[in-house]
Amino acid sequence: SLRLDQNNPDPTKQTQPICGLVVITGLEPSGPDKWHGYVYNPQDGKTYSGNIAVLSDTTLELRAYIGLPIFGRSQTWTRVDPAAASGIEYSCRRPG
Repeated sequence: SLRLDQNNPDPTKQTQPICGLVVITGLEPSGPDKWHGYVYNPQDGKTYSGNIAVLSDTTLELRAYIGLPIFGRSQTWTRVDPAAASGIEYSCRRPG
């Protein structure tokens, strides 16, 4: 079965698929190669403040937090090489 946004606080959105869900919104520049906006986490249904920094042509650092950035979590996102990924079949279904 498709993974759904079941933790969304809006009951009308709890049946929408997570695959293709917009999770970063409201980005505004906050410095050279840096932006501030909001990050939605479908795992807990909460929206956090977020900072994004471009580290290179292929990587971003995303920090999501409540209140102050010190009270958050960071992830590094790496762009997939389309040539390397062309042979991978991606499915938005749960494993198993």
